[in-house]
Amino acid sequence: MHETARAAVALNTAVVVQIMENSHYWSTLQMRSTAMLEAYRPWDAVGPVFSGLLAFLVQYMYAMRSYKMFERSLHKSIFVTVVGIGMIVSLGGSLMEGTLSFMSSAGKIAQAKPLTIQMASAIWLWASAFVDVVNSGTLCVLLRNRVAGFNSNTDGVIKELIRLNWSPSFSSLFLTSFAIVLASLAVRLEHRFTGLPHSRALCSMSQQPLKNVVVVGGSYVGLATATELIKTLLATGYRVVVVEKNSHFGHLFAFPRFALTTPGLYEHKAFIPYTSTLPLPHCVVRAAAVAVNVRSLTLDRPVQLAGPVEITELNFEALVLATGTKLSPPGTLPGETKKEGIEWFQAHQERVAKARRIVIVGGGAVGVQMACDIPLLFPSAGKEVTLVHSRMHLMPRFHHGLHDIVAKRFADLGVKLRLGSRAIVPEGGWKAVQDGGVIILENGDKVEGDLIIFSTGQTPLSDTLKNTASSAISSSGFVKVKPTFQLDGAPGFERVFAVGDIADSGAPKAARPGAVQAGVVARNIARLVEGKTDELETYTPDPAAIHLTLGLAESIIFRNPPSADSQDPVTTFIGEPSVTWKTDGEEDMGIEGVWARRAPGITDHHL
Repeated sequence: MHETARAAVALNTAVVVQIMENSHYWSTLQMRSTAMLEAYRPWDAVGPVFSGLLAFLVQYMYAMRSYKMFERSLHKSIFVTVVGIGMIVSLGGSLMEGTLSFMSSAGKIAQAKPLTIQMASAIWLWASAFVDVVNSGTLCVLLRNRVAGFNSNTDGVIKELIRLNWSPSFSSLFLTSFAIVLASLAVRLEHRFTGLPHSRALCSMSQQPLKNVVVVGGSYVGLATATELIKTLLATGYRVVVVEKNSHFGHLFAFPRFALTTPGLYEHKAFIPYTSTLPLPHCVVRAAAVAVNVRSLTLDRPVQLAGPVEITELNFEALVLATGTKLSPPGTLPGETKKEGIEWFQAHQERVAKARRIVIVGGGAVGVQMACDIPLLFPSAGKEVTLVHSRMHLMPRFHHGLHDIVAKRFADLGVKLRLGSRAIVPEGGWKAVQDGGVIILENGDKVEGDLIIFSTGQTPLSDTLKNTASSAISSSGFVKVKPTFQLDGAPGFERVFAVGDIADSGAPKAARPGAVQAGVVARNIARLVEGKTDELETYTPDPAAIHLTLGLAESIIFRNPPSADSQDPVTTFIGEPSVTWKTDGEEDMGIEGVWARRAPGITDHHL
């Protein structure tokens, strides 16, 4: 009986250790899947190493208990081989995770990525779980065989086993649960009293201090700028830091489509973690920029670039504003997290599914794309789609040939057009009628719908300069820049640049021109930090171009012809536009490929 009782205690101990292991797994994976921006500090290596060694010791004792209960040599050999390999792989995984965490935090492996450490953690997790399952299953079978041969004293033996098994289990479970609750409460209290989430970044500590080149904004142009800077800043000692308030990269091109599709189908894929965006020591930090100063950036929350030191003032050698503009949803979305974005999408998708008459206000790219998608996504629902636009031509910044193409496409799809009269903003704003109402136009006409989608206007996100370099903000809110993309009209801010949609550069507001501008800015910053201030490159905008979807499969690449007057390009076109039709579109907008490019190795789209 005592031998069996000791085996039951070993079984219980293994269960307790497994609870401890699972607690570590849960906290580690929760941290990496939600924040995805955590820095590895030297003491982060202690957890996996300690837990791995403890699990190895208990699993060894546990396995030896089962080993002694086998009666056949062959069974013993098979058991030892299987469990032994699993224990060695598990211990190796925990030691690998601890070693990589320590080396990453100490700057010994500058190119290490979080996925490498997560892979080590996964090896440890699955191997340890395998050993636990084999051990527990084997011992349970052996115990069953032994208990089956007991006599009239069996009842007393079973009671003793139950007592030995559950008493320490309850105590250990209580202590473990209490520790988890206490840790969670500490985090919640920190958030409650600071009002902001704590942020750490995937920047590696370095043996030498690193000089920061900061990019504010982690969307298309911001990340393109960061990538170009990493390739261009050949001198050592520089770190590119992207400051982004959102938890995930938002694939804005897919937002209009995903706002219409079936809930749960695609919307979670529109938000991609920043996990492996930049190689170390470069990084993305989650924070909002409050103010751009001459040589520092004020943040809205404390961040850790490397080591335990928290900062809210980020010094830089050069800074690039790539904050872009805010559009009406679904052009951009409210909120800063993936959860908030998904909730907005799903609420909007349900309103679209219920509405029979849908009115879209605004004839820009977002409005045009949604007007073409609705009839194709709901072919048998009998939905009536009307697009209202204040001007006589859709997409007014382009050659009128684009309007003609879109108008014909609308006619083919049965989309109604109301042009030449502006919609009057209703009392209470557009939210007051988003779930249905009457839109009154300036000419007195009325348009009624069960769902009103407002998709016009954009707000430049230039607030970071209002208190320090307001002279560089134009009357329309965009940032005035020189042909070198340095701030214009802001003495002392020669090391601050603006690029993409936020920059008043004369270029079209689109990702492709922004990518070209990113290269110019990166090369100019490289020259600037090298002291070559008289060799900065200048930028001349190309004619506007757009890749516009006109349905689930159909799209066009439309390029304006050159203009005689850059100040008035629309009325001074020379020649005809370039038009390329494509029919290779997909309903999901090729989102799998976007994930493969921006988050290689991650297949769980819910992260």
